[in-house]
Amino acid sequence: MNPLSFFSSLFTLQKGDFFETHFSVELLKSERIRCLMLIGIFAATSAWFFVLYLFIPGIMPENAFRPYYGVPITLWVCVILIASALYELLFYILIGILIKNNLRLPTPPRLANAFIETSIPTILIFFAAHTLYSHEALLLPTSYLYFVFIALSALRLSFLISLYTGLIASVEYIMLALYLIPAQVEAVHDGVLFAPGIHLAKGLLLLLSGIITGFAAHQIRLRVGRSIKATEDRNRIVGIFGQHVSPEVVNRLLNQKEDLAGEIRFVCMMFLDIRNFTRFTAGKNPQEVIHYLNYLFGFM
Repeated sequence: MNPLSFFSSLFTLQKGDFFETHFSVELLKSERIRCLMLIGIFAATSAWFFVLYLFIPGIMPENAFRPYYGVPITLWVCVILIASALYELLFYILIGILIKNNLRLPTPPRLANAFIETSIPTILIFFAAHTLYSHEALLLPTSYLYFVFIALSALRLSFLISLYTGLIASVEYIMLALYLIPAQVEAVHDGVLFAPGIHLAKGLLLLLSGIITGFAAHQIRLRVGRSIKATEDRNRIVGIFGQHVSPEVVNRLLNQKEDLAGEIRFVCMMFLDIRNFTRFTAGKNPQEVIHYLNYLFGFM
């Protein structure tokens, strides 16, 4: 198999499994909802910072307007958030193309997307640390964006991706904390917020959040799959037995518990002889025969 064919096969839906085929399509729709939510979060947050910078700067700390490479840090945050919103918009358009062409999104691009998204809070904290003390940057509301990405990973209904998102958030936060704190601990004082163990515990909480979210997403996917398969089996049974017995009998058989002893009932059986039926059906097509039988037994 040449590389182009292999790459194309990654995005091709596997035919034959009804559940997996339709689940892949619904999963892409769920990804689009997740992208729209992130676009809204990034756009609203960027607009909020921009309004604060222009009209009500007094409610922000003075350090938030310190220049970094000649541009106030607040505007840098706006630029990063706008770029993140544009990235999510492109990803939203890509998913729309996949849905339109009946394709799927394989796991490697989804993992890459999770890595890029989860790195956004890390970048924001890194920029903030250039104008604030390290412990202040690490305690900004920006750090809680990690939990937003972990929570939204549940929409992907994959334990692997949720775990990966939590792992990336944990590793990036811990590495960032270990990088920032030693640079400023001597300049201020040796307080509780400068203890590496505090930030290590926070990083482990991010990992734990990813595990819990992944477990919840996996359980939802498992139960949805079982429900769909049970519905398919029921429809198949109804389709087969419905051709020979009434719907009431089929439902009774499906709803009753398994009992090897069986069931004894007193019934009345009626036999009906249709004269010359064999000769009649010899020159008729199946549709005409069925129509005739329905008409004949209609009074019952």
